[in-house]
This record gives sequence, structure tokens and C-alpha cells, in this order.
Amino acid sequence: SGEAYGANVEAVEESELYVITKDSLNEMLKSTDPIIRALIQMLIARLNATNEALLKSETREFIDVALI
Repeated sequence: SGEAYGANVEAVEESELYVITKDSLNEMLKSTDPIIRALIQMLIARLNATNEALLKSETREFIDVALI
């Protein structure tokens, strides 16, 4: 959706992180086979939907606990 959001993570071992912006990912995908590009876009959409569902679920659980 392009909206900013906050997230926290904790590495269990030393890690290297790479930031890939939406624009740079789109630039890389331009030279990718159209079938692979479609699969990647589908996976991104599924991941976004899953993340939204988890966020809503966690918010409901938090509200339920807060109301007890």
C-alpha cells in the first residue's frame, strides 16, 4: 500500500540486513521474466494480506485483554 508502518525484530545471531525500497525492487523486476514477476507480485500481495490479518488479530487480542 506504500504506507509506512513500524515493526520490531530481534536477530538471534549476527545478521546482515539489506534495505530494498519499493522503487528499487520495481526497477529490478523490470528485467525479470513476466511469469516470475507475476509470481513475486502474488507472493507480496499474500504476505501483505497475512500481515494485515495478523495485525488485526493481535489488536483484537490486545483489546480483549485490556477489557478484562
